[in-house]
Amino acid sequence: MIHYQQDITGGVPRPDGVDRVLAHVSARIGTLANRTIRTAVIASTHPPEIIESEMPAIANRSYALILDSLRNCTTPSPESLSFLRERAAQRAREGVPAPLLMHIWERGFQDFFEEAGRAADRTAPLP
Repeated sequence: MIHYQQDITGGVPRPDGVDRVLAHVSARIGTLANRTIRTAVIASTHPPEIIESEMPAIANRSYALILDSLRNCTTPSPESLSFLRERAAQRAREGVPAPLLMHIWERGFQDFFEEAGRAADRTAPLP
């Protein structure tokens, strides 16, 4: 079982190309954040001020957290996740349904891994 802050590499060296993929995705965090929050279901359920400012900030922080975990081969600490938990709780108090919040997270991870996949595919041109 993996516990928070445990080294998840198990002593295995990082595969070739991982740092290149992570650098590519890191450079595209802003683009990924905007793509994730521009889905029709998200845009139709949130006021413009949340879509234009808060959601990109949350997405940027989430992607940075994922990248940091992948670079350091660790799981996020409870402290690093507290901001995201606080925002999710705030949205729930405002009446945003939990399935919608989960959809946003799922969409974000999908966008992240699709971007990583494009960067990993050496035959595909990088945007």
